[in-house]
Amino acid sequence: MKHSIVISDHCVSAILALVAMLAVPVYFFGARPAIIAAIAVVTAMLMELILKRWLFRLPRAEKHDYSSIVTALVITMLMPASVDYYVVVIAVVSGLLIGKYAFGGTGRNIFNPAALGVAIVGISFSEQVLKFPVPGSWLPLTPHIAEEAGVLYATSPASVMNVGGTPQISLFPLLLGEYPGAMGATCIIALAAVFLFLCLRRAISFRITGAFLFTVACYACLFARTSTGRLNSVIFEITSGVLLFGVIFMASDPHTSPLTAIGQVLYGIFLGLVTMLFRKAGALDIEFVFVLLFANALAREFDRLSDWLCRKIPILNQFLKDSETLRGRRVRRVGGKRA
Repeated sequence: MKHSIVISDHCVSAILALVAMLAVPVYFFGARPAIIAAIAVVTAMLMELILKRWLFRLPRAEKHDYSSIVTALVITMLMPASVDYYVVVIAVVSGLLIGKYAFGGTGRNIFNPAALGVAIVGISFSEQVLKFPVPGSWLPLTPHIAEEAGVLYATSPASVMNVGGTPQISLFPLLLGEYPGAMGATCIIALAAVFLFLCLRRAISFRITGAFLFTVACYACLFARTSTGRLNSVIFEITSGVLLFGVIFMASDPHTSPLTAIGQVLYGIFLGLVTMLFRKAGALDIEFVFVLLFANALAREFDRLSDWLCRKIPILNQFLKDSETLRGRRVRRVGGKRA
């Protein structure tokens, strides 16, 4: 039986937001980020042509599916501007092939394809993915940046905190993204504007995002990793690494997150708590993507827990009712899979 594929405005809104955010790394590093994004998108479109139409022969209803472009742009924004072009191609190919098409295409995937692609290259090419140029460095357009190019690199705030240090960044540069990090994860002002845009477009779940940020803030306040006070701990934990970008563009993926209102709140709390535990024990700037993949595997369990809680505590339905969008997504379950 064919599954009903429903393509929402989520992809279009995400593409608009990601393209707008691309202006930030282009301003700091020149045209190289735009070329990386173009390579990623072209790779995703070729994957669509080869895998969807010729190899897997997926339903024609998916012909207007733009989720692969979203995946390509998200992967781009999670890379440093100095990354070699082939690393981005590997991330897009592996993310779509393993994370999307191996499960049958859009709506059937368990794991976020972008998170999977970044996780694979983060492990395989860590020297590329975790090496950040200093903002303001005009990068050459060559596929590989040689040492002779004289590009300056620096340690990201997340890496400083992972070794027990405190980032020496004032508030204004922090808001503008004038510090080393992934291309799309540093400019807090741009991320805040995009978050409001996506919320107004109802393209992301405010329940997941709100529960996640609240959990991260509480944990950072109780178990501060900085020596400059609890408030700075909260600020640096939320703004460092790819945490804020990830929760906006990846955690609310409608195909890999819970479909119930209570399930989304629990999912956000779980994602925030485990991310902070990983930060305390790990040493990667992209720990969020690994936690997200783990949480993706439990998404349906959070929906089941939500249904059980509603039966045991009926009053919860009065506070956390499913929206029409959530109810519609729940109805579109076919054969136990997300439609």
